[in-house]
Amino acid sequence: MAERHDLHVRAHTVQLIGKERGASQNTNIPKWPDFALIFDCESRLSPDQSLTFGFWRFCELRNGEYVVVEEGIFHADRVLNAREFDALREYAKTRKPETTSDGCSRVQLYSRSKFVHEVLGMAIQARALIVGLNLCFDLGRCALDWETAENGGWSLILSQWCNPKNGTLEENKFFPRIVVKSLNSKTAIIQSMQPRRSRAKEKQ
Repeated sequence: MAERHDLHVRAHTVQLIGKERGASQNTNIPKWPDFALIFDCESRLSPDQSLTFGFWRFCELRNGEYVVVEEGIFHADRVLNAREFDALREYAKTRKPETTSDGCSRVQLYSRSKFVHEVLGMAIQARALIVGLNLCFDLGRCALDWETAENGGWSLILSQWCNPKNGTLEENKFFPRIVVKSLNSKTAIIQSMQPRRSRAKEKQ
């Protein structure tokens, strides 16, 4: 029977302190953004599933938890009939928002375009956490047009303006696009991008 012997291994360790430890663990990046936007959309039952209305809450991170500072409803720009709009207006008028004591004291009622510019756009600019029950679908309801993205996904156009020279609607080049790239049925990459410049501008 072979004899057994202990095996001793010499190792040299280096303790990471100061800047070396900080380089591997970046503590300057906050775990959670300072703000969060939570919204959800409802749509028609028609094949295009166009936007009817949606609810949103804008939250601020305070003492480790998000609190609601503003709450509102947004609706499609032009497709609601008088009965539908009156129902939303009456709800906003009689509903007490669940906001903080220093938050907005009434439920806001915005059009889609106002919500995109004054709420969603500000949330993107503030690098807020944006949450949706089905965010890809909800962003699509807010979009006015789309193109194929360079990564193979969808590039959503959220803002347009009327060109006075020819009277046609064109993309607002000062408002970011939202690019959605689906990975599977449950996962997608969503990011904001600057609008594409026209070829004429790229040549200059």
